[in-house]
Amino acid sequence: MTGCIITIDAMGTQTQIAKTIFEADADYVLSVKENQGPLFEDISALFAVDQAQDFKYATFEYTKTVSKGHARIDIREYWGISNPAYLGLLRGSEG
Repeated sequence: MTGCIITIDAMGTQTQIAKTIFEADADYVLSVKENQGPLFEDISALFAVDQAQDFKYATFEYTKTVSKGHARIDIREYWGISNPAYLGLLRGSEG
């Protein structure tokens, strides 16, 4: 999987799945939802602090998509952080 980017929804954000992807030397994007307790809380807190400081100290990627269909409008916003030192602030991280 070297050179690949693996994307998976929140259902797949489990330690063993992430470890398998990491050990295969692939890049990955994992979703996080509110029912993931401390992980969601930590990520929300990090973004809240950065947002309050107008993102002066954190490098992040942002994308917004808008799609229409099935009698609705879907707006999705994505923020990504890949700095290992920054990610090391999350509880339970090994970084």
